[in-house]
Amino acid sequence: MVIEDGILTTDVFVKQYGEDELEKRIKKFDCYDPKNKKCLKKYRKYKKECNSINTFLNSNAHSYSKLNYVKTYLLIMNNEIAGYASLRMGELRLIKNFKTDHHFPKALNNTSLDDGGRYSSLIIDYFAIDKKYQHKYIGSSFMKKIFEIATSLAEQAGCTILKISNAVESARGFYDKFKFTVPNSRNNNGTCDLAMSMLEVRETLKENKEH
Repeated sequence: MVIEDGILTTDVFVKQYGEDELEKRIKKFDCYDPKNKKCLKKYRKYKKECNSINTFLNSNAHSYSKLNYVKTYLLIMNNEIAGYASLRMGELRLIKNFKTDHHFPKALNNTSLDDGGRYSSLIIDYFAIDKKYQHKYIGSSFMKKIFEIATSLAEQAGCTILKISNAVESARGFYDKFKFTVPNSRNNNGTCDLAMSMLEVRETLKENKEH
């Protein structure tokens, strides 16, 4: 069976191609690249991080999607899952410097919209590219597509932040290119949250269209 290139949620994939086809392609997905010398040398936990990302797609992505807890978007290329990203709603506590540096309107401060420094957010729990498609600018293109999806969702729900939850060490350089920064002082055993305002997300998309 040939599957058209594009971005589909697991729900839509199943409706179009069935559970068995989804399972078959998920099992082939692997973001761990043993030839990636940079990550192998610099990040001791690189293999463990990749295994965790692979496990979520294999074991939880579609079941969580059916419960409307997390929606997982699949990047389909050449009849394969070339990448995936999982999104959900949540909230994020911001430090003052982050709000200042990212040009948050003063009207949001000290109002019911600012719930003790917590802001409504769209959260990317997982973002990964299969090893066959890494280092080909596919990850960057996919992230821009996720930005478009996030912008649409944020406009409907009134979210002000796009957050990367517990960003792994081996992916920090990638997220830095998109100007994600640390929104608070929390650090979770070597990982940390990263974020940018939805205003910045929209500006990034606008800049890309202009170029």
